[in-house]
Amino acid sequence: MTSTTVHNSRVKQIAAAAFWILAWQAGAVLVNRHLLIPVPTPYRTAAALIRLMADRGFFHAVFFSILRIAAGFALAFAAGTAMAVLCVKSEFLHTLFQPLLGLIRAIPVASFTILVFLWVSREKIPSTITFFTVLPVIWANVESGLRAADKGLVEMARVFGLPGRRILREILLPSIRPYISSAAGSGIGFAWKSGVAAEVICRTQDSLGNLLWAGKSSVAYDEVFAVTLVIVALSIILQKITERLLHLAKDRREAVSVTAAGENAAAPDAGPSAVPVPAEMAGAEMPAVSEDVPGRERFVIFDAVSFSYGMQKPVFSNLSLSLRNNDRVCLQGKSGSGKTTFLRISMGLAKPKGGTVRAADPFSVSAVFQEDRLIPWKTVLENVLFFAGSEAGEEKNHAARALLSEAGLAGSEDMFPDELSGGMKRRAAIVRALMHPSDLLVLDEAFTGLDHETKRRCMEMVSRCASDRMVLMASHDPWEAEALGAEIFSL
Repeated sequence: MTSTTVHNSRVKQIAAAAFWILAWQAGAVLVNRHLLIPVPTPYRTAAALIRLMADRGFFHAVFFSILRIAAGFALAFAAGTAMAVLCVKSEFLHTLFQPLLGLIRAIPVASFTILVFLWVSREKIPSTITFFTVLPVIWANVESGLRAADKGLVEMARVFGLPGRRILREILLPSIRPYISSAAGSGIGFAWKSGVAAEVICRTQDSLGNLLWAGKSSVAYDEVFAVTLVIVALSIILQKITERLLHLAKDRREAVSVTAAGENAAAPDAGPSAVPVPAEMAGAEMPAVSEDVPGRERFVIFDAVSFSYGMQKPVFSNLSLSLRNNDRVCLQGKSGSGKTTFLRISMGLAKPKGGTVRAADPFSVSAVFQEDRLIPWKTVLENVLFFAGSEAGEEKNHAARALLSEAGLAGSEDMFPDELSGGMKRRAAIVRALMHPSDLLVLDEAFTGLDHETKRRCMEMVSRCASDRMVLMASHDPWEAEALGAEIFSL
């Protein structure tokens, strides 16, 4: 936004404020002719505010009101987030707590304040009421955000070996950021309304609510107007501060994300199980080979593997397949024969219902899924480098740009996924999989949607870059298997 635009916007805001102040003055002059107790004019309200500010007790009231309401808001934010995570992880808890959530929403603030007054001291009532008023807002918004998060991105990150804390920080949190911002903005407004209302009802000492009550009792309505303006102004200021803090946190995460792109994505960490994500996001761990199998040889062995969904007819049964060193295998079969399911088992995203899967230890995987699964808030280059390993940053950057150029994506490095065509997204996903150092490269219909010449060029790139890896692919096109020198395995 240019400085001229900002200036014009501020001029309009000032003009709008001046208009409503003049309207207030005119309205007060008109109605005061017929009222025994006049409506305070802007001038009288400003004079009352100056009188209040001359008293040290006014600032004590402002400070302690902010402190009480902020404490209730912070506790509600923490508790609401925790409850949202638990409810997303467990449908039983979600069902169990829904009546409680509805009950809290339905109880009026006045009734809640009177009930709480029976068990909580007067000084703690505003914080308590704020907590229970804001809790449902935070809870519902964060839970909605977690449920709306792209499970495909979480699965993709797990396959590439991204540590659990980075999945949380760089996949889940950015996904639910709009929901958190909405919850924080709405929550601040609810916090002030409910907190001040509780202060008025309970006549809490050193509070803005008590100043409102005092002004009403002494029929000093100019002071009531002045305190109300202070409450509104503080609400707006705190909302702006919250928005600013969220914006700074977003900028900081993006800066950390760029730096973290050079970290070793496969480094030991708390692992996927440490991420508070829905149960349906979590998959099976790839079993490690037993100690009596030769240690450093790369391999993955499927022994009499079967899979079915619930009590349905098995998708496939007793499939055995082994890949070692730089073997290449292409799964072929009609739609519904289980190609993608078999690939998901190979990536540790699904558990076989029967048989065993053994893999070398350590064992790493990179993949091109049927969906592109590019991270929307990262550029093409950032997506490609995100899982690229721990090589020197400049060398890695150069290699990524070279592969993108070879794939026909030169000049798109700083573009975001929503600016790309379908074919460009597909090629970016292929380059990302090649940039991630892995033992097994999984390709699930990886070249779908590419024209013949682009497909040929990409397959040559894959064949060269994956020359020292095992490749397990699924395709309906025998030519793709032939071009990659892959043995066909029919399902």
